[in-house]
Amino acid sequence: MAVSEVKLGLIGTGAGTTGSVSDALKRQPRLRLIEVYDACIAAAQTEAQQLEAAYSPSLDGLLRRTSGVIVANVKWMGAEPLVRAAGLQRPALILAPVFCRFTQVELRRLQHFAELTRTLMMPELTYRWARSTLRLRELTATKLQGIEQMEIVCRCEPDSNEELMIYDWCSNVVQSECLQVRANSTGGEVRLQYRRLQQSGNPVSIFLRFEKSDPLPAFPILDAQITCRTGSVRISGEVDLSWQITGNEQSECLRSDRTPGDLMYDLFGRRLVGGVVPVPDVTDLIRATAVRDARRTSQATQTDAIP
Repeated sequence: MAVSEVKLGLIGTGAGTTGSVSDALKRQPRLRLIEVYDACIAAAQTEAQQLEAAYSPSLDGLLRRTSGVIVANVKWMGAEPLVRAAGLQRPALILAPVFCRFTQVELRRLQHFAELTRTLMMPELTYRWARSTLRLRELTATKLQGIEQMEIVCRCEPDSNEELMIYDWCSNVVQSECLQVRANSTGGEVRLQYRRLQQSGNPVSIFLRFEKSDPLPAFPILDAQITCRTGSVRISGEVDLSWQITGNEQSECLRSDRTPGDLMYDLFGRRLVGGVVPVPDVTDLIRATAVRDARRTSQATQTDAIP
């Protein structure tokens, strides 16, 4: 059966955009980039030439000629390109450098228009699709049952793009909402407490330690010790995981030809052709941003903060 082709537009240009988007789309037979728009005409024309796509002088024109968009850079426009995309019911894949700059006000405005028009606004929360993450979700849904506590070393810094994505990852694997945040005076050590309860009745807790890394790894959760109801798990990066139950330990190296980014683009493409597959949306961004803002408040006041 032939794969239905989906025509995409790219909004915004910048360092790394050409290579990462081009490489990702080459591995997605149903997705084809046809137009590029940027507020800077010269940048858009250069990017379009490198991507073998057409240059669009008009944002609205690009939206009308495509079935969906990848939003890589909004510059001074803020959330406006995404609001316009929602207004024309054009699904958008929002890359991390874009959404990490949005305030709660901008995100809630975008959420309003996305819900009003029933348009998918999918953020690049790729840590959800790391192979070790997917395996962790399988284990906690079966053999190991629910998560009780996690201790995580993150190879990134507070106030980085990665911080938001880590908070989303935490909520995704715990499958619960964060209720309380406590940070030390530098923001480098953070405790999160969740609505979900341990068997003892206490909240599930996550202890995070942020450490600077140069270069930054693609998956910065390089060491996570996870206590579950019937066993434990240790994650050591994107593909290495070991787990233990009743004294028996197993180690797994989860090699695959598909990267988390490949899976993200595949899921986005499936949604564009009508597939019913679960993906993150603006609501997940709002929750992660609230946790980050609470971390900043706790760091400044040295008290517990509520997201």
